[in-house]
Amino acid sequence: ASKDSKISNLYSHSTFDTSWYKSMNSIRWHHKISTKMSKKAGIGEIYQKDMVLTQFGFLGYIFTSSKYFGLNITLEEEEAFNHFWRVNGYMLGITDKLNLCRKNAKETTELCYKIKDLYKTYLSNGSPEFYEVTLNTLNAVWYVDVTSDIDSFMAFAYKLHGLPDKKVGWRSWLIMKYREWIFYLCLVPYIRVIIRAYSNLYIQFIIWTAYYFPIFAWIKFGKNNVRLNLYPKH
Repeated sequence: ASKDSKISNLYSHSTFDTSWYKSMNSIRWHHKISTKMSKKAGIGEIYQKDMVLTQFGFLGYIFTSSKYFGLNITLEEEEAFNHFWRVNGYMLGITDKLNLCRKNAKETTELCYKIKDLYKTYLSNGSPEFYEVTLNTLNAVWYVDVTSDIDSFMAFAYKLHGLPDKKVGWRSWLIMKYREWIFYLCLVPYIRVIIRAYSNLYIQFIIWTAYYFPIFAWIKFGKNNVRLNLYPKH
C-alpha cells in the first residue's frame, strides 16, 4: 500500500512538487535500508539488475501487453511513458547502461519482450518459495483491497505470458472476469470514459482507505498495531 501510494504520487505530481520529491526520496531510502538488512542476513544486497527487473513490473507489460490492461496507447504516449520511467530509474540510481528504458520506445519494447520471455520460463516452473511469497503478499494486500486473490492473480499472470489456463474456484473466477471486463470496457468508445473514471476513483479510494481507515487490518491486528507511514524519514 505504501509503495502504491508513492507510485501514485510519481504519476500525479510534478517533479517540482514536494510530494514527488518526498516519494522518490522515500523509495531510495527503503532501497538503502533493505540492502543493509539483506546484507546483514547474508542474502546479499540489492543490485541494479534487481531494480531493473522490478522496473519491468511497472512498465514492461504496458509495452508488451497494453490491451490486457485496457490501454490503446499511441507512439507519442509510448515515448512519453518511456521517458518518464527512464528518468524515474535514473533518479533511483539505475545507470543509463542498465536502465530498462532505452533512448526510444521501440528499443525498450524489444528489451521488455526478452525479459517477459524470461519471466515466462520461471513462471512455468515456479518454486514453492515463489508461490509462498506471492500468497503472503496478496493476503496482506487483501486487508485494503478485498479483490486481491492468489488464484485469479496467477491465472491472469499465466494469460499474460501465454501459458495454459490455470483452474480457479468460482470466487476467483468472478474476480478474474470482473477485472477482464473492466479492462475490456476501457477500450470501448464512450463507455471507457466512465469506466476509467470509476477505476481511478476506486484506486484513490483504496489508497485513502489504506492510509486513513484500514478497517480489516484493524480488526485482524488491532488498531495500535496498524500504521502506514509513507515518509518514514520525515
